[in-house]
Amino acid sequence: MFHRDHAIVIGTGMAGLFAARVLSDTFTRVTVLDRDTLPDTADFRSGVPQARHLHQLLISGQEVMERLFPALKEDLKAIGSPRMEWGINSTGVTQQGFIPPTKTGLYTNTLSRIGLEFLIRRRVTEIPNVTLRGNSVVTVLLSNADRTVVTGVEIENRPSRETETMTADLVVDASGRRSDAGEWLVALGYDLPTVTHVDAHVGYASCWYEKPDYAPDDIFMMLVKAHPQNGRAGMISTVEGNRWTVILTSKNKDYPPNDYEGFLEFAQSLQSPLIYNYIKDAKPISPVYGYRNTDNVWRHYEKLTRRPDNFIITGDSACAFNPIYGQGMSVAAMDAEMLDTLLGEYTGRALTGFADAFQKRLAKLVAIPFALATADDLQQPTVEGVVPGQEQSWLVKQVGLYFRALINVIDSDPVVYTQFVKVMNMMDTPNSLMTPNIIWRVARYYLNGKRSAYLQTLPNGMGLAPRIAAES
Repeated sequence: MFHRDHAIVIGTGMAGLFAARVLSDTFTRVTVLDRDTLPDTADFRSGVPQARHLHQLLISGQEVMERLFPALKEDLKAIGSPRMEWGINSTGVTQQGFIPPTKTGLYTNTLSRIGLEFLIRRRVTEIPNVTLRGNSVVTVLLSNADRTVVTGVEIENRPSRETETMTADLVVDASGRRSDAGEWLVALGYDLPTVTHVDAHVGYASCWYEKPDYAPDDIFMMLVKAHPQNGRAGMISTVEGNRWTVILTSKNKDYPPNDYEGFLEFAQSLQSPLIYNYIKDAKPISPVYGYRNTDNVWRHYEKLTRRPDNFIITGDSACAFNPIYGQGMSVAAMDAEMLDTLLGEYTGRALTGFADAFQKRLAKLVAIPFALATADDLQQPTVEGVVPGQEQSWLVKQVGLYFRALINVIDSDPVVYTQFVKVMNMMDTPNSLMTPNIIWRVARYYLNGKRSAYLQTLPNGMGLAPRIAAES
């Protein structure tokens, strides 16, 4: 029987916390290291700059999180995180009007990234064999003499600049987009991974507001869809504490401003004035925060022909998505569940070959969400990167055009809308949107010319506030 004593996780973001939870079942001790000072409350930290912006829990991701942390459902209720049915407690609007309500039976919670990370971190700290350490910067991977096995890490304490070594039976890099894993491997004599990079120069700006009295009580997400000409869009999401997170987005270097006056002007330029009319008299409770680090980056560690054992890379360290599609936290949870499954297959034996098996399975897991995240980005005129050494094939381009056409259909076809929600929440694969029934519905949309009248129907039970805000 092989004894697994110590696992080290680098990074206390969502991927690191999920990994620590899983590893605590298999290893005697788990140490989670982070360069930041870890807050004792639901507060911002510099290592997660996107935490000031809107985040979305996808249904599949929330289901995994609740399996890993059974108390999470009650924790969300305790902090006042709204429980939303897609299509009923959410709505979208275009130039033609509101998307009618659709009973989907698909539920998720809306809350801030800061709030969710705090809940998860608190639960992880309650696990007796897990220790979280802040102000700890990993600088070097330790290895055996022939550098075939990673045996631990060297750590620098941020305040004192003192260094120490820490040994482990498994090291997990979950340090995020700024990961140094490639450089650490090069220092041990291994190659850098190839990288798939797709950047449509998406930018967004967010501002937090007190939820005003005139806001609808039963709508937790309001979306102004992307303008067909300039791609500008926006969303209001109700989160815990009866607050609004308002986000404005665009592509192709058309970045929303990060000052109040510019933020309002940008909101006014969307294809519907819904968001502008709601926020122009609302009380902001934060500055306007801008964010432009939105490229899709897939580091192909699974393609390395040589790698050391006992070192794996997960979360954004391996594959980082354009955050605008809200996949990151949910994919991180799925990564951890896959890690748990693979560890179970190695019960009673050494971890030789484990790292290679993990990276290959991770690549299969992230392939679909990466395709979803890049489908529209690849169609943008300023897109850079694409797949190294490859151009989009004619077939791939046609599929991309089909999905852009399908986006318009979800406004007026409940069947297409429900299936689209399932795909975007990673409950079904994109192939489910290419069945004969869905293709026919997409074609019919462009043939019958009746979609505008359908869109202009005011959703029942929504009250007058959204209509007034949209039409003022």
